[in-house]
This record gives sequence, C-alpha cells and structure tokens, in this order.
Amino acid sequence: MVTLVDMPARQSFVIEMVGPVHVTNAVSLNSVVVNAGRIVGPAVAGVLIATVGIAVCFFAPIMLLLFAVLTRSTTPLELGELVVLELILLNIAFAFSSRERRRLRI
Repeated sequence: MVTLVDMPARQSFVIEMVGPVHVTNAVSLNSVVVNAGRIVGPAVAGVLIATVGIAVCFFAPIMLLLFAVLTRSTTPLELGELVVLELILLNIAFAFSSRERRRLRI
C-alpha cells in the first residue's frame, strides 16, 4: 500500500535530480535498487535474527539513524529555532508522554 504512493514520488524526484537526458537510466537504476532490496533484505534479516536475535534487528536501525543525524555535519540543519535532533527528541518524548501512547509502542 505504501509503495502505491512511494514509488511515483521517488521516480519524480529522480527525474528532477538527473534531468531529461538521463531519465530512463535513472528510473531503471532506481527500480533495480528497490527490487534488489526486496530480494536481499529478507535474507539478511533472516540471518541477523538467527545469529543475534530480533531485539538487535530493531535496535540497530535506530542507532544507525542517530549516528547519521549526529555525524551529518558540524552545524545541524535548522528548521525555525529547533534543530533536527531536538525535533527527533521531542517526537520521542511525545510518543512516550502518556500511558496510552507507551502501551501502543510496546
């Protein structure tokens, strides 16, 4: 269901990035990357779950995202008066701010 909206948006973004000359190659390469992820992703996930457990599989992407945000640049992207890291922390705090939300996350 998400792919229904995601793929056209990605392909239109690719068109804006490469220009009209390389559109065919860029869309083809994007499709190859998406389909390779569909093939390789479950295999890698199965190996990781079998070797390190399912908790690490959920924890690792969070740590990679935080690493990417923290090491992106020396001056964080500012959105108004809040920086991206502060927005992430505010969203996490909101998600766990009430008993009902905490219960939904667990």
